[in-house]
Amino acid sequence: MVYARRAALSGIVLLILLSLLLQLPLAAAGGFLMLLIAALAAYYQRYGLTGVALRVNVRPAAVFPDEPAELALLIGNRKRVPLPFLTLEQEWPAAVTPVGRPELLGDSTKPGRKMFRLFTHLGGEQQVGRRYQLMTARRGRHVFGPQTLRLYDPIGLLYSERSFERSRDLASYVVYPKLRAVQSLPAVLRAGGEWRARSLLEDPTLLRSLRQWQAGDAMKQIDWRASARSDEELYVRQPESVSRLEVYLGLNLQSSRETWGGLRQDYIEEAVSLTASLAWDLLKAKHPVGVYANGVLEGEATRTLGVVLRPAAHARQLQEVLTALGEVQQAAAYLDLGRLLVAEAGRAMSGSVFVVTTAFVSPSLTPVLLYLRQRGHKVVVVRFDAPEEGDGVIPPGITTLTPSQLWAS
Repeated sequence: MVYARRAALSGIVLLILLSLLLQLPLAAAGGFLMLLIAALAAYYQRYGLTGVALRVNVRPAAVFPDEPAELALLIGNRKRVPLPFLTLEQEWPAAVTPVGRPELLGDSTKPGRKMFRLFTHLGGEQQVGRRYQLMTARRGRHVFGPQTLRLYDPIGLLYSERSFERSRDLASYVVYPKLRAVQSLPAVLRAGGEWRARSLLEDPTLLRSLRQWQAGDAMKQIDWRASARSDEELYVRQPESVSRLEVYLGLNLQSSRETWGGLRQDYIEEAVSLTASLAWDLLKAKHPVGVYANGVLEGEATRTLGVVLRPAAHARQLQEVLTALGEVQQAAAYLDLGRLLVAEAGRAMSGSVFVVTTAFVSPSLTPVLLYLRQRGHKVVVVRFDAPEEGDGVIPPGITTLTPSQLWAS
C-alpha cells in the first residue's frame, strides 16, 4: 500500500509538471486539487487519531442474574481538527446484549464473542458518549474489549486504526450465581444427630446480665455507669455465649468421570448455585465460611487456577465468595480438589465442618475424606449422581446428602 501511495503521488506530481510545461491550466489545476486531496488524506491517516481518547466502564461491577448493568462509552477528540467518519469496533460477550438494541451486535470470528459497531463523528475538541443497558442470566465475568477505533479521511480514500488491547482498556462486570433458599446446615446436621457445637465464643454485642467484679476480669468489661450507682461494688458486663461453626465449602467442578466426558453445564451451574447459597446462609448467621474449588478464575486479562478463600465472617467475605463463584469456570486440566482440602485441614480448628459438593465420588477423593475425618473434622458429601461401578467409597462416619435435602422446599 505504501508503494501504491508513492506511485499515485509521483503520478500527480508528473501530471502537474507536464501541465505546466504544456501550458494546460485546467490540467494543472486538477493536478493541484488532487495533490491537496492526497495531502489531506495522508494527514488524517497519520495524525487523525492523535489526541483521541476512549473510555469504557461498566457499572455496577457485579450483579445477580437478570439484574441490569450499564455500559458507558466515551470518545473524546482533543484536537481542533474534526473527525467526520469514525467507527468503533468492540468485542462483546455473546451472552450479553444491549437491552432493546440487539441490532448493534454482529458476528465475530471468535467463539463466544460478538462484535459491537458504533458509527459516529466528532468535531474539534468535542466528545461523544453512549450508554447501553445490559442484562443477562449467564453467570460469569463478562469482558468488553479489546476495541478498535477506525478513522476515514473526509474523502474516504485512506483510513487509520488504533487498537485498545491492554488490560486497563478492557471493561467487565461479574454476574453472581443464582441464590436460592437452602436448609440451615447446622439444623440438617442436628436433625441427624451428626453435629454438636464444639466451641463457645462470647459475643460482646449480646449482653446477658451484669455481675459483680471478680479477680481476673478485664477492665474493658466493667460497666462504669452501673458501678457508679453502687457505692462499694464494681459491676462487669457478662456477654451471651454463642456457637460458631467454621465451615469449609469444597466444590468439585469435574463434571464427568472421564476426562473426555465433556462439560455438564447443568451440574456446574447447580453446584455453584448450591455452594453460593450455603455460603450466603451461613455467613448471614455469622459462621466463618471458606470456599475451595478446582476451577479457573476468569479475570479481565488473567486466568487463576484454583479458588482458595479461607474461612472468615467479616462483611466483605460474602462479596468475595460470590465474586469468586461468579467467575469460576471448569478448567481444561483438572486441579485435584483433594489437595486443596488437605492443605487446609491442618489449619482448620478441630470440629470444623468440610462440605464437599461433587457430581460423583472419585477413587482419589476417598482417602481425602478419610483423612479429614481422622483429623477430627465433620465431613459432609453432597453427591449429585447415583454411585456407579468404579466410584470411590465414602468412609464410615461421613454424612452423605443429595442436593434435594439441602434445597428448601
